[in-house]
Amino acid sequence: MVMKLIKFPSLLSYQNLPTILFIFLIGLLAVTAEKQKRFYVVYLGDHDQLVQRDFSVEKHISLLTYVKGCDYEAKESLVYSYTKSFNAFAAKLSEDEAQKLMGITPESDSFKDDGFGPPPTKWKGSCGHFANFSGCNNKLIGAKYFKLDGNPDPADILSPVDVDGHGTHTSSTLAGNPVANASLYGLAKGTSRGAVPSARVAAYKVCWASSGCSDIDILAAFEAAIHDGVDVISISIGGAAQNYSLDSIAVGAFHAMKKGIITVASAGNDGPSWGSVANHAPWLVTVAASGIDREFKSRVELGNGKSVFGTGVSLFDPKQKLYPLVSGADVAKNSASKENARFCIDDTLDPNKVKGKLVYCMLSTWGADSVVKGIGGAGTIIESHQFLDASEIFMAPGTMVNVTVGNAISNYIQSTKFLGHGIL
Repeated sequence: MVMKLIKFPSLLSYQNLPTILFIFLIGLLAVTAEKQKRFYVVYLGDHDQLVQRDFSVEKHISLLTYVKGCDYEAKESLVYSYTKSFNAFAAKLSEDEAQKLMGITPESDSFKDDGFGPPPTKWKGSCGHFANFSGCNNKLIGAKYFKLDGNPDPADILSPVDVDGHGTHTSSTLAGNPVANASLYGLAKGTSRGAVPSARVAAYKVCWASSGCSDIDILAAFEAAIHDGVDVISISIGGAAQNYSLDSIAVGAFHAMKKGIITVASAGNDGPSWGSVANHAPWLVTVAASGIDREFKSRVELGNGKSVFGTGVSLFDPKQKLYPLVSGADVAKNSASKENARFCIDDTLDPNKVKGKLVYCMLSTWGADSVVKGIGGAGTIIESHQFLDASEIFMAPGTMVNVTVGNAISNYIQSTKFLGHGIL
C-alpha cells in the first residue's frame, strides 16, 4: 500500500477558516494504459452544516470538471461522494490530473528547485521530518515550527505545514517561481510569479489555527532566523499598535537589524483611519496592500431589462437565467427580527420563502451566501461598505455590490416583487 499526502487550500468558502484538502493515493490499483490512472480520495474536511449534501456533490463534480476539462468526463471519473459524515470524494485520475489539485508543497511549481544549486555555505538552518511534510529542497531550504506552550491545537498540525494557506500565499508572493497557466479554475489565467523568484525560502511557523500567534513563538522564530543566516525576514502578522518594548515583532526585528537583516512587516488589516497602521517601528519596512487594475465583475440583470454590476467569483453557473429577487427582511421567519434577517444571519430566514430565489443581504459577518444556499436559495447579492477591492468566492451564484448599487437594488425590490432577475 502506498499513501501520498498532498495539501491544497480549499475554495469551498471565502471565510477565514482553516481548511485543507488532502489527496490520498489509495493504492496502485486499476493501473491502465491511459496514463496509469489510479483511485484517489480527495478529502475536504468537515461538512458545512449550512450546506445541503447534494451541493457537495455538485462541488465535487465542479472540481473534477476543472481537472478533466468537461462535465461529462468529470462525472465519469467520479467514483463516490462521501456526504454523510464528512466531505470527500473518490475519483479515478492520472498523475497529471492529480497534480492539478496539488497544493503548496516542495513539489509545487512555486517552490520547485529547478535551476537552484545547494544552499549558500553561510546557511545554518535545518529541515527536519514532520507530520504531513514532504521535506525541503534547494528552493525551500529550511522549515521549523514553534509551539512553546506545549498545548496541542486540534485544528492544526504540529509541523511547518501551512493549514490555511496564509503563509504559503505570502511567501510565494515574495519569492515564488514563475508558474505558467496559473488560474483560479480558468479565471485570470496567466503566469504567476513572486517579487524575487531567484530567492530561496525558509519557513518559520508561529501562528496556529485555534490559538493564534504567541509572542514567545514569534521571538523564538526571530532568534532562529537570525542564527540561521537569512538575509530578509518577511512577517505578515500584525495586531494593535503598542509600545515598541512590548511588541515582539519590533523587538525581534530590532535584533535582526543589528545583524544587518531587513525585516518587512505588514501594516495590518485595519483602516483607513488614524492610528490604524501596525508594525510601524522605524527599523521595519512596513508594507500595505494597494488596489489592482482589474476586478472580476458580475452582472445583475433586473427584470425590467436594466443591469447593475458587482464583484465576485462563483464556480457554479445558474441553472436558469432569471429568478425571483427578495430582500432578507422580506423572507424572515415569523420568530426572527426583520433587522437580523436583513443581514441573512443564520436561522433568521424562512426556507419556504427563500427556496429558488435570489436573496439580497446586507454584509454583517461572512457566510450569508452559505445561509441562503443551505436553505435552498438560488444565489445571493450582498451589499458591502468595504471589501470591494477583492472579489470574494461565493458558494452559489453571487455578487457583492457597493452602497449605491445596493440602494438601487433595494428600491427595485420594493417597486416590483414578481419580475425575474439573474446574476451573470
